[in-house]
Amino acid sequence: MLDVRSVQIVLHPFEKLYGPPTQMEKDPDDASELSLVNWLEDGTTLELSLSRLGSEVFPKDSAQQKGEPWLRVVCIRLWNSDLATS
Repeated sequence: MLDVRSVQIVLHPFEKLYGPPTQMEKDPDDASELSLVNWLEDGTTLELSLSRLGSEVFPKDSAQQKGEPWLRVVCIRLWNSDLATS
């Protein structure tokens, strides 16, 4: 996980290394943000995805629960479907 607020912040270095992504999905809650980017080649997938953490740890009546979650992170996953490894 990377402690950054959006996929766009880390996207450019990955594009320089791996070329244009195979798939890009916008965040359904905010169309200006990307929620998922991946590269697929020969059974290997590299994925960047936006995760929101924090709101589930606060009680329902907490002021922190309202609005944005307290932390956004970008998860990086690499796996090979032919080897069934991640």
